[in-house]
Amino acid sequence: MFTTESREKIRNFLLCLGFSLFLAHYLIENIFGLSGYVLGAVAYLSAVAFSPKRKYIPYQAVFAIIVLFISIVSRVLFRGYISSGFFETFVAIILFPLLGYMMSFTKQSARKLIRFVALTSIYSAIGVSVYYINLFFPAPDFLIEVLKVEYASSYGEVQVRNISFYGASLVLGGISLIQLCCSAYCLIIARRNDYLMWLMLSLALFCVFASLARRAYVPAFVVLVFLFYFSDPKTRAILGSIAVSACAIFLIAVPNYLWNFFLRLTSIVDFSDQSNNSSRLVSMANGVRNAFENPFGVGLGSLSSLGKEYYTITEELGFKGVTESFYITLVGEVGIVQVSLLLLLTLSFRKNLQKDLRFWIIAIPFLIESIMGLSLMNPVIAILVFTLLFIHMEGDTGFTKSRAYNSKEIRKDSSLTS
Repeated sequence: MFTTESREKIRNFLLCLGFSLFLAHYLIENIFGLSGYVLGAVAYLSAVAFSPKRKYIPYQAVFAIIVLFISIVSRVLFRGYISSGFFETFVAIILFPLLGYMMSFTKQSARKLIRFVALTSIYSAIGVSVYYINLFFPAPDFLIEVLKVEYASSYGEVQVRNISFYGASLVLGGISLIQLCCSAYCLIIARRNDYLMWLMLSLALFCVFASLARRAYVPAFVVLVFLFYFSDPKTRAILGSIAVSACAIFLIAVPNYLWNFFLRLTSIVDFSDQSNNSSRLVSMANGVRNAFENPFGVGLGSLSSLGKEYYTITEELGFKGVTESFYITLVGEVGIVQVSLLLLLTLSFRKNLQKDLRFWIIAIPFLIESIMGLSLMNPVIAILVFTLLFIHMEGDTGFTKSRAYNSKEIRKDSSLTS
């Protein structure tokens, strides 16, 4: 009934629609009383149904799925109940990434999808702008809840944080980071200067800094380093010009914001008793203790705030506290034993991973953020990141990290990039 080409077009449209609804969840929920997550999930599942599937699944992937399934089922049967947040964690971290893994893309289709995510930087930038405008010129009543003010403290100084349309500054930081990654990816594989992607890179970087989410700062810098490393001299010159121009504009136009940014940046190493870092270390230590006391895991949803209401969080069944680290949360909920097996399976793919540009531009920044961050516990960020990483690109699309393969050679031979 549908040709392969038409199925791919429908699949890509539905995926883009699903991503858009996921991103607009907070706005849709507060204005229309509907769940952007549910609407986005319908579009995503429809995309999976229309998509061509992988022709081959490695045995390592099959074994990993079995390990996760046995771990989840055994914990539910052993405990006799499901923790609040179990369903949200399962869907965001396991089910949707698995469905994304089953889809097969041509290189062109996959790159178009990555490009679309980069283009959503426009939505983030609009949210950031409207938020700051709202501080001086109040928005209409129906946007009051969407644009509520959030505060942060750095060295005892209270600062206004930007939450945009995403509900929390940490969410804005994580979403802007994946948009930054996708923009950098598109610039590296571009056969000519892609000025639109330069604009998206600038907007995404602006949103990362505007969020004042410290967990996104270092990964964002890593993205820029990789962009510089894998690019030709002309692209490097453009990147340097943008950086210098941005600093000059902010220094002249909004020097107070640069001071706030400086305070947030340097407060990363502030471990005094009054700092958030101090309580964060305590939470991480409690998470590590839980992981060792329960080597087979405490169950999905037990170490994160996902799916829980703030005012009832201490009363949630099976909830043991937030760990402030994705790694500690994953190990604690799934189990040290199971995660060790999954890590060994992942290492068996290390040569293939190193040849995939997505590993350097998307995976590594979020691997760094996950050390003391929870971006991947957010459904929107998790679905975007894992889908883009797990989708299968047909053909030989790897490339080597060696300096001998600079971006000019990558552009000559499209089979060197993924």
